[in-house]
Amino acid sequence: AKLAGLERVPAVIREATDAESLELALVENLLREDLNPMEEAEAYQRLLAEFGWTQEELAGRVGKDRSSIANCLRLLKLPAVIQDDLRAGRLTMGHARALLSLTSAADQLKLREEILAHSWSVRTTEEGVQRSHVPRRAARRSAELTALEDQLRERLATRVRLVGSERRGRIEIVYASRDELERLVEQILGSPLKP
Repeated sequence: AKLAGLERVPAVIREATDAESLELALVENLLREDLNPMEEAEAYQRLLAEFGWTQEELAGRVGKDRSSIANCLRLLKLPAVIQDDLRAGRLTMGHARALLSLTSAADQLKLREEILAHSWSVRTTEEGVQRSHVPRRAARRSAELTALEDQLRERLATRVRLVGSERRGRIEIVYASRDELERLVEQILGSPLKP
């Protein structure tokens, strides 16, 4: 008050139980601007555990969206070393959100190494996450559809390519001449191509 040049400070004095005092202290602590994402997540977790609130109730008490609370709490699922990076400011909430889209801790830790080694931005991290998803899809596709592609190629005696996934896609059959087209149509339909 003296630094602000005030002789009096408006205040409300009220009696509070130990539980109410704890609630007020934790909520006040959350409203500080200098909390790192892990401190915030841990404070949310403590409030939920201590008072049995839902995320919706907690959101109302601290003036945030429920989805913001839920996203912050997800940080507690990250490997400890990544949580330490968030505490120390080596990684941001944006980096952590991107890492959370990877399902395995091993993948998260591998990408963390890249982020720190190359000082990746959040956008670059998101691109790294996308790249790490692509090989898995391709590997799954090739494991399931390559054999079928080979069978079709052998049966039709021409180049065949399956494009897409198990659920949806297209079959590309390549022919090099009109004669080959007619042969393929007859083989597939069981009757010659009509002029």
